[in-house]
Amino acid sequence: MKHKKTVYLVLFALITLAIVTMLIVWAAGRNHTETLAAPMPAMSDAEPEIRVVYKEKEVEKMVPVEVEKVITGSIIQDGLNDMGFLVTEEYWFTEVMSFSSVKNILGFDWGITESNFLASYDGSVTAGVDFTAIEIAKDDVLMTVDITVPSAVIQNVTIDNDSFEVYSEKEGLGNPISIKDYNISVITLKEGASQKAVERGVLKRADGNAEKLIRDFVSSLVDTSQYAVTYQTV
Repeated sequence: MKHKKTVYLVLFALITLAIVTMLIVWAAGRNHTETLAAPMPAMSDAEPEIRVVYKEKEVEKMVPVEVEKVITGSIIQDGLNDMGFLVTEEYWFTEVMSFSSVKNILGFDWGITESNFLASYDGSVTAGVDFTAIEIAKDDVLMTVDITVPSAVIQNVTIDNDSFEVYSEKEGLGNPISIKDYNISVITLKEGASQKAVERGVLKRADGNAEKLIRDFVSSLVDTSQYAVTYQTV
């Protein structure tokens, strides 16, 4: 009888321990569940519409605007004027120069005092236009561009000293040929070469070359299909 009572007590204790253990586990699970974040709602087949609202702030925006540059007559003229004096034609020559001098003694020209020489030089004559004097008048109402250009002029006559060649030379008695005599002859030669270049059309060609250059320059800045261009030399 005593042994059976002991068995009942052990069973009661085990049952009680099991119940207490279950209560502790249940309480702990409940507390853990309450601390978890709420589960995300199940995603439907259609994606939800997402609305994002921005709080706008008024800000002054600097927007670059491309403005077409207006080509005025002054702009064209300045571009041409900056070219300065422009050589537009060159003439090459070979000129013969002669010199003769007779010394006067007692009012008479004595043949034995005659000095002379005959020589030649190669050189060139350059001609061009003074672009600093070009004037441009552009009228955007009448759609015209008037170009006024100075006429071409001789710029320089250059002698090639290495080309100097003497054909004959004679010094008279008491009348030697001097450096001054040669210099005077060279000046006369240059004048003759310049005149011959003009006669052979160097200035006319210089004017024509300048006109072509100027018209091409104007056409690069102005739509000549819209503007009537007039050209004159003065």
